[in-house]
Amino acid sequence: SLGVALWNTPTDGTDVFIQTGLPPAYIVKDTPYIKAVLEGKHDFAVTMGTIRKEFHLDIAPENIDVMKQPMGTFNSIILTDQAQMTPNARNYMDRGVIIFDGGFGTLDKFVVKVGKIVSSSTSPELGMKRILEETADRVRADLGITIPISSMQKVLRENKIHVNDFATLTTKTYAAAPYVEEANKIVREEALDFVKDQFSNGMHLVMTGGLGEAWFRFFKEKLANFDIDVIPGNINSNMPVIYSNARGYYLNRVVAERLDA
Repeated sequence: SLGVALWNTPTDGTDVFIQTGLPPAYIVKDTPYIKAVLEGKHDFAVTMGTIRKEFHLDIAPENIDVMKQPMGTFNSIILTDQAQMTPNARNYMDRGVIIFDGGFGTLDKFVVKVGKIVSSSTSPELGMKRILEETADRVRADLGITIPISSMQKVLRENKIHVNDFATLTTKTYAAAPYVEEANKIVREEALDFVKDQFSNGMHLVMTGGLGEAWFRFFKEKLANFDIDVIPGNINSNMPVIYSNARGYYLNRVVAERLDA
């Protein structure tokens, strides 16, 4: 990542600043470990196409900052690519937002008001892993076979479940999509229940992460007649939703540099 970011940027290796983030629950414990890995001297090469470049970096501890992850998405919705406040920024700050960050293992929700996280909670039962587990349970009950979670990616990619019949020495193939869709409906309804206790009039629900992107239309339609605005984390960018946090990290540093100047 550093090599790609610095590909066309002249540097002596000492002026590199790394801005990243962690979930609030881990930021105190894990920040020292991240900094320990990233600081110091790094010598490596990167090849892109037919071009190979060497990099020699010396990253000072003070040139590494770890911010709270949901604030990355918050920055994304209030700042343009030029790190200027958007026309809606004050509305988001005054009314508050709920950041809905759905990933593989967990679903995180954060309430941000006046630019600060005022509450947060995590569910280890509502990530993509849960959908895969529910899918496997339904396949097992219906077809009598067990698909390990580690094998589920291939099943999803091909949309095929192969069932061997050893009595007739034949293999039957079934579509995986109906099982996934059924599991997905169950988990997304539970996810809505998990987050709706934070709703209040005029707030904004910001969908980010892989599941935030996948469930955006469902939440938008489900809450169409409720006084809460559902928006994607990439509302100010053409980048995929999964990059909302990273885009916000970058913009956070741009603003900080501008204030320091």
